Amino acid sequence: MGQQLWNLSWGGTEQDYGFSIGIDSSDNVIIGGTTHSFGLGQRDTAIACYNSVGEQLWNRTWGGTGNEYSSSIEIDSSDNIFNTGRTNSFGLTSYNLFIIKYSPTQAVSNGGGEIPFGQYYLVFLIISIISLTLIQKEKIKKLFQ
Repeated sequence: MGQQLWNLSWGGTEQDYGFSIGIDSSDNVIIGGTTHSFGLGQRDTAIACYNSVGEQLWNRTWGGTGNEYSSSIEIDSSDNIFNTGRTNSFGLTSYNLFIIKYSPTQAVSNGGGEIPFGQYYLVFLIISIISLTLIQKEKIKKLFQ
């Protein structure tokens, strides 16, 4: 059986969950989840980065006044970090998807490299319109079957 090298926890006084993990080209470990302890709303997405010996390099939260749930972290060949999940703080329906891109250098230097808030709203608006259009097409298709 393997020897434990390190273990850690991240969170606060409320419920915090980890749902996804990724490893970048420098062997940094990025975890993604949802926090009720930190952020602006009821629940916000959270990501944290640890180096290969378990020292936290940075952490970020994102969300609005409602609930955001992170479901997946992916890291591309340039070490950009993509966080995706669902939100009810933004968009036109009860829940909409979100995607956040963090650059590896901005995540450390300026608080996360997030897209400015107004651009998030535009992304959610476009996604919501596409979703509603697809739903309407399905409803119309069922009427004529």
